[in-house]
Amino acid sequence: MTPRASRDWARRLAAYALACVALFAPQAAPAQERPKVVGQIFVGNEESSRRNLKLFLDAFRELGYIEGRNFRFATRYAEGRFEDGPRLYEALQAEGAQVMIAGTYQLMVAATRLPGRPPTILLSCGAERFADAPRAGRHFTGISCLSVELAPKQLEVLRELFPGQARVAVLHNPENPTAVAELREVRIAAAKLGMDVRVHEVRHPREIEGRFAEIGRDGVRAVLVMSDGIFFAERRKLAELATRNGLGLISSFPDYADAGALLSYGSTLDEIIRRVVAMADKMLKGTRPEDIPFEQPTKFELVLNQKTARALNLKIPPGLLARADRVVE
Repeated sequence: MTPRASRDWARRLAAYALACVALFAPQAAPAQERPKVVGQIFVGNEESSRRNLKLFLDAFRELGYIEGRNFRFATRYAEGRFEDGPRLYEALQAEGAQVMIAGTYQLMVAATRLPGRPPTILLSCGAERFADAPRAGRHFTGISCLSVELAPKQLEVLRELFPGQARVAVLHNPENPTAVAELREVRIAAAKLGMDVRVHEVRHPREIEGRFAEIGRDGVRAVLVMSDGIFFAERRKLAELATRNGLGLISSFPDYADAGALLSYGSTLDEIIRRVVAMADKMLKGTRPEDIPFEQPTKFELVLNQKTARALNLKIPPGLLARADRVVE
């Protein structure tokens, strides 16, 4: 073989070897997409928020968002200290939260005032108060639990449980505009039913126990809890204090009945959370909040706690039991 032929052969052999390396070498993995991040402040502590945290994670999973893989649910816990809302939301922003979820009125106000105007979903009975904001450029939307409309129905159920009872105590946070509107509806409904409303104001969790001592002097059989993050975070304590004082506790959310309240009548957090997650999914995919209309829940349920009724020596009327969507035994 001539020197030139040898060089040509060597070049062909080298080219063949390079082709084999390219053919059989492992392919470079595609660049991994950064996980989507949603931020939320829960109104209570980690323990009291565990069930709702699971509901959120389950709802996100149903839409393909897997915690630890392509998704992260960044959380903080207000533990009833809503004045910490701005600081906690800024911490979530620093973690890269692309969408914020805000529950209870105080946290909704903090979320709507965040610098940078991140896409935000308002999840509370007061969400409808923000729906009148100009739609163009609005960086938030939300879903309301319609508690104002439900209060009269709660009083009607109370009358079935306590026939002849003409007085009801109400726990109310006057610093929550939603609760103020709700209380107004309660007074109107109570007047139509010939009932007297005794209002007890609570601005901080530490005041709750003292209010029950006052309620004990009212001569009432039941306590109606207005919508507020303080009460939701302390729902188990409220139920225990009510039962200990021989009082039936009534609220809008099934979580109260599960925590030991006598009954709840209102929208279900399970449904509301699924719809909030659907909104978050749209925002993460690029839909602007201003293009997502405010919503109202469509499903309501009556939950009775039979165990609490027995502790109160109260017999629930058969007709009311038959109408219950769920009975806690």
